[in-house]
Amino acid sequence: MAISIDTANPSGAVLSFTLPSDEPPCAVSVVGSFNGWTAGEHELRDRGDGSRSVSVVVAAGDDVYFRYLDGNSNWFDDPQADEISAHGGVVHVPPAPTGSQPATAGSATADEPGKAAQARKSAQPKKPAQPRKAAEPKKAADAKAALDPTAPGKPSAKPRSPRKRTT
Repeated sequence: MAISIDTANPSGAVLSFTLPSDEPPCAVSVVGSFNGWTAGEHELRDRGDGSRSVSVVVAAGDDVYFRYLDGNSNWFDDPQADEISAHGGVVHVPPAPTGSQPATAGSATADEPGKAAQARKSAQPKKPAQPRKAAEPKKAADAKAALDPTAPGKPSAKPRSPRKRTT
């Protein structure tokens, strides 16, 4: 079993699921949050090298939940997922790369548990969190005082002398 992620695709991250061709010995599809948990929509296809796989495009930065469903209606999880939850496997898809070299996580194998997750995490640059400044609320009294020319602290407006009308 293997899971790999390629974040270089401009349409989104390409998430690939790979299983041995003969385990289980029937058709297998991957279902999950990316296809509305629809069985049979993403069936793993034979690659001719002793494995079968399918790839799906998902949004970069998302957590993808998935499980495998075989042709005998048996559900099973992939131990190479970043975590296994009550809803199946979870893959934490890294955000899209911002630099000129795209980050691509390698595939994990049974000999390398958790390596894919480590590769994805280490491939992403760390950005320090920037604190936001909260806008100070403008008090109604302050706004009214700013408009009132006779408010305390403002010079008094001099009364104008009435204009004379000429007829």
